[in-house]
Amino acid sequence: MTEMLNSLVSAIGDVCSDQQNDWLREALTKLENSKAPATDLGRCSTQARRQLGRQPLGAGYSPLISSVGPVAIDHWESGDAGRIAMILLCLQREPEQAETLATSLFRQGDESERAAIVRGLALFPSADRLKPLALEAGRANSLVLVSSIALLNPYPAAYYSDREFNQMVLKALFVRLNADLIYGLGQRVSSELSRMCEDYVDELLAADRDVPPEIWMALLPYASVKGVEFVRRYLDDPNPLHRYYSAKAMVQSLKRFPELRAALDQRFTLETDEHVREILGAAAGG
Repeated sequence: MTEMLNSLVSAIGDVCSDQQNDWLREALTKLENSKAPATDLGRCSTQARRQLGRQPLGAGYSPLISSVGPVAIDHWESGDAGRIAMILLCLQREPEQAETLATSLFRQGDESERAAIVRGLALFPSADRLKPLALEAGRANSLVLVSSIALLNPYPAAYYSDREFNQMVLKALFVRLNADLIYGLGQRVSSELSRMCEDYVDELLAADRDVPPEIWMALLPYASVKGVEFVRRYLDDPNPLHRYYSAKAMVQSLKRFPELRAALDQRFTLETDEHVREILGAAAGG
């Protein structure tokens, strides 16, 4: 945990001012020497965003390595990263308090504090016991909280049941988050998830509503004949995002559906969007 903490503090330091870094060092020192770390952590966490700001850490930083996979931090903001750094410091002292500490902070914190905790769940000791917090975030009527657990977070892929994972994917699609950013989707997609996505597309089309382009990544791997036809149809959609994600899903599923190669080759001769052409070129190269 020391290595993770040092990496995170270094990344925060690169985007913060000297004054902000001084505050973080003082806060960490206070927590390291505190006789009531849980109480002091709550106070410091409340101040973190105001003191450290909201600068994105940005590219160039290696993910933090948890027991269940890498946790990307490039999309984290400095204030939220500071909150996780302070939690990690406290858990170095008392790792057995991870469940109590994370739950207490989650219950007392505002939306941004709760989201920061959820993004860091995989980094905490006894992470499997923190699933109630993850599930609660995913059920919230808040894009911030739903995205904090659903996107670029290895926690659900590691700890969710099939039912829980499928519901999270459908919720992400429903609120129009980019489901292609769901960690481990390719490994956790199942016949049941593909069926649920097919049903959702049916509902949307019947209601004359837009279909989220990223849905093809979850629908195609175990699609029925009807589901495959959905994906083929959207390969020629006017929206380049639909063409991109239908092509990407088709390329990744060619071993299961080799008959799709002809459609990809035909689309390649017509395609003008450079991003879609790049995906289609991968099929041609295969």
